[in-house]
Formats: sequence, structure tokens, C-alpha cells
Amino acid sequence: MDDLAFQLAGRFSNGLAADLESAFKEIEAEEASRPFHADKLQRGSWVGAVEAPKGKVHVRIQITNDDQMQIGFEHGAMLPVADLGIEEGFLSGEAATRIRLPETANQPAKLTLQLLWFDGSHLMGPVRTESTTELPHFGLPLSIPLPHQH
Repeated sequence: MDDLAFQLAGRFSNGLAADLESAFKEIEAEEASRPFHADKLQRGSWVGAVEAPKGKVHVRIQITNDDQMQIGFEHGAMLPVADLGIEEGFLSGEAATRIRLPETANQPAKLTLQLLWFDGSHLMGPVRTESTTELPHFGLPLSIPLPHQH
């Protein structure tokens, strides 16, 4: 009788393990980063401001027809956003930049973007900026709301 119980338990656990493995693979596939391909409504200029506790900086994003993205702050040069992808529905990417805020002291920083489209006319989401210099080191979470410029 024990042997039969172990055989049934073995078959049940093998089936359960296979089901769990399949479910994990589906979740991983959904969460995996996909390349960014801009549709017609996403292309163009997005202009707004980054607000931090001690200041505000104007920001603009340009999404081109060839699925490239650039970001610029105040009247500075437009810089490329690298590693563009879609992760869990967010447009993600990174840029090397300087943001002129009292919190950052204009230090060079890596900017990590995770943005979502709302109503087809707004691009917004969390942005993390982290200094790339020795000391003093900082990490600053920000939020960017950007309406589409037609």
C-alpha cells in the first residue's frame, strides 16, 4: 500500500512541478525586456519639467522614426538614451547626463528612465539619477510628466 501511495505522490508532484515550471516560464517571458518599436503616436517631441524638492528643470524627449530616443535638459544638448526596451509595460533606458538641480550640484550622472504612455498624449514615470563621480555620491528619484508636442 505504501508503494502505491508513493507512486501516486510521485506522479502528482511531477505534474505539479511541470505546471509550476511552465507558469514560471510564462511569467519570465512576459517580464523579459523587449526591443522598443515606436508607433506613430509615440514619435515626436515630449516636453515637460522634472520637479525635485529644491528645484525644477525643463526636460524634452525626442522619439525618432528609427526607434531612437534622445533627452535634453534646459537648453543643453540632446543626448542619446541607450538600452531602450519595454519592461513590464514601461519604456526603459539609460542616459549619461548632468541635471542642474541643487541636489545634484551639476555632477555627471546616469539617468535611468521607466516611462509609461497615458491617453496617448502623456509620457510619464519614475526617473532615477545616480552620480557617476567619486564623492559626494548621490542617488535621486524624480518624476517626469511630459505632454506630447504636436
